[in-house]
Amino acid sequence: MFKWLLIAAGSIALAGSAFFVWGASLPRDHMARSAAVVPQPADDVLAKIKDVEGYPTWRAGVARVDIVATDPLRWRETTQQGALTFERIAMESPTRLAARVIDDGQGFGGTWTYEVVSESASSTRVTITEEGYVDSALFRAVSAMFFDPHATMNAFLVDLGAAFGADVALEELD
Repeated sequence: MFKWLLIAAGSIALAGSAFFVWGASLPRDHMARSAAVVPQPADDVLAKIKDVEGYPTWRAGVARVDIVATDPLRWRETTQQGALTFERIAMESPTRLAARVIDDGQGFGGTWTYEVVSESASSTRVTITEEGYVDSALFRAVSAMFFDPHATMNAFLVDLGAAFGADVALEELD
């Protein structure tokens, strides 16, 4: 019986080590981009994205937003996964804004850049680019196996379209 316990423990340790080594071979940094066309004028779409305090009214999963500071704008989003604090790092109306995670100790972070481009008087193409990182080799391996890097961006775009009463077609660019 003891022999089988040692074999099982050794197998688990070997598998865990291999999983860690694989995660260590994955890049720390990543980039992903998603886009959708929202059937609204660009000014309206950008205003909705800029209004972080309004996120709980239209973004599924965002239970609360607290403004932490106003210059620069910093806010804390509370979801089922916990709270995460962001800072607006760029605002180039009417076409671009960017925010980054500012919480330390999360083991991950990065920026989201929103590009808002008018396609017509009544439709706007929104592209979100995530430039992120994951510090832990183990979490990089878990992320690569179980998480889609586009999932949160796609959910944001779907919710954004729904906030204007529309279904949007998603396009994963990178």
